[in-house]
Amino acid sequence: MENRGVIVTVLVILASAMFVSMFDQGSMTHRFSATGQPISNLQYVYPAFVFSNDGAFGIYYGICTNAKCNQIPITWTSNSLLRAKLTMGKDNLPLLVHSGSSNILSITKCLDLRCANRISNQIEPPSGQRNEYYDINIGSDGFPIIAYIHQTAQDSYDEDLVLYKCNDVDCTTGVKTIVLNGPYPDTFSGGSFQFNVVVQRNGNPIIVVAQHMQVKVVACGDLTCSQKTVSAIAQSSGVVSERIAVGSDGLPIVAYDNLITGALSFVHCTTPDCSQYSNPIQLTGNGAYATFAILDDGFPAIAYTKWTGPSYFVSYIKCNDLNCNNRVHVNLQNMIGTAHITRGADNLPLIFITEYDPLSNDNQLLTIKCFDDACQNKESNVVYSGGRFYNFHGDR
Repeated sequence: MENRGVIVTVLVILASAMFVSMFDQGSMTHRFSATGQPISNLQYVYPAFVFSNDGAFGIYYGICTNAKCNQIPITWTSNSLLRAKLTMGKDNLPLLVHSGSSNILSITKCLDLRCANRISNQIEPPSGQRNEYYDINIGSDGFPIIAYIHQTAQDSYDEDLVLYKCNDVDCTTGVKTIVLNGPYPDTFSGGSFQFNVVVQRNGNPIIVVAQHMQVKVVACGDLTCSQKTVSAIAQSSGVVSERIAVGSDGLPIVAYDNLITGALSFVHCTTPDCSQYSNPIQLTGNGAYATFAILDDGFPAIAYTKWTGPSYFVSYIKCNDLNCNNRVHVNLQNMIGTAHITRGADNLPLIFITEYDPLSNDNQLLTIKCFDDACQNKESNVVYSGGRFYNFHGDR
């Protein structure tokens, strides 16, 4: 990679509280951002996380020890990897997709919640082509699906959006499908880039990605995405992040930013493949790096980065309808940073903040536990501090 400093990536999934007593408190000083999804068949759930280290290759995995996630011991470390993303398998054990300096894209299946025992399989073998941007979810058959940007030739800015459908829970084999041909903005040219893949109600993947100055939704017609519908839902120059989720009505919702104008926008699709959609609404004139959670009332909650003049905030929006026309804004933290949101064990928002101040060597990782949907009542905790971090890759 070019000199882009640190890439800090944190992702949150949910793990069972019955295992908490197994873990000792960690003493590392790092930051992460995080998000995740609830596991409905566990009575008590706490987040688990993975993040990448500052200044060197290394990923760190662990599980929170309480609902506020203000104690997060590390239970597995790998010094050979650059970054990772995480989800929970059908057996309620973690799956991580990751890459390293040799450009290998691999998946690791944890055999226990500590990830002390694990199996790894390659998706993309060693080559001069990079595989740096990716996301993971679980298909309707219970096996992983991985979407990633693959460089088509060494030292080239041409990339493909690829979907890899695993044939088993360990991903020992799978089917690779080129979904879209690039170029994509701000990927290997050294800028920021964020996209994600989720699962539609019909069980097939759906992906949002920025391409050719457009925000595109790719709705797969089958698990391998051999059939698909591609919809350009917005023209947006300077896009660095776009996020998709499936709302409580079974229809996709999309948030995307435009760093030229500064606007953070929201689209509610009116068909499952997003071939039809409502007019985009501007959530704020100065926001980026949005992440979603769907709360118990069925409406979205959004955490994002906001700026007003020289001031930066980590902010929160609670939508009170599916189109987010009626919404509440809350500034959570006055700092330069990114936020990722999940639902906690009580189904209320739990927000992980990665501070980024390029002039400071004392940046922080924080968690904010909301005690109501609007996050008017909340508690902030500094989990780790110390270090200098870059925060431009706000992964899921």
